[in-house]
Amino acid sequence: LRVIGIGAGVVGAGLVALAAISIPAMRKVGDEVDLLRDNLGLTAQQASIFNVVGRTMGTNAEEISAAMGALNRKLIEQIPLMDDGKDDFTKWGVAVRDASRAMLPLGAVFENVRTRLRELPPGLARSGAAMDLMGRSGRQMIDFMTVGDAELQALIRDAKEWGLILDEQGTDAIEQFNRQMNFMGLQFDAIKLAIGQALLPIMRALLTAFRQGAGVVKAFGEAL
Repeated sequence: LRVIGIGAGVVGAGLVALAAISIPAMRKVGDEVDLLRDNLGLTAQQASIFNVVGRTMGTNAEEISAAMGALNRKLIEQIPLMDDGKDDFTKWGVAVRDASRAMLPLGAVFENVRTRLRELPPGLARSGAAMDLMGRSGRQMIDFMTVGDAELQALIRDAKEWGLILDEQGTDAIEQFNRQMNFMGLQFDAIKLAIGQALLPIMRALLTAFRQGAGVVKAFGEAL
């Protein structure tokens, strides 16, 4: 029985250590995928791919979200300039309209921006186009936007094999777990708040006594 107890203790300690390592990583990936899903209107699978490629290329979900948001705003803001060809998309040779002059969806514009950035030589032209079209985050997005198709497909394949592509159910489950953890943190804060409020009169009395004591010591020193 003693051996069984020791074995159970070892297994329990191992599980605790494993949870301490895996849960923060799970929460981080879930938050990143959920951010991209919510902000960009992607499916969980699409958001997972963006996240994997972004982190591999040295960017992150927040920068990707900011850059895509800037691209969308740029697209909307520059519609009045497009008829005269004075918009930044025309400047950099990025198609934003189809043959009938209707605006392309953001996803299609994104792919056209990717294509154009890969065509531009590395350096000022490429970084200038990225920042013109995607704001300040554009420069951090260059590697993400210019990754080759073969490398991209290899990343997606490897990500699927490693379980890094979350589905809707998995993303929702992590999101719910994160909310529960956040609320548990608030509950601990509530306990600390209650203890602090209970101790507040005592601490005030101690501070008052300390100030009075300091005054006595000062007066005694001056008398000497």
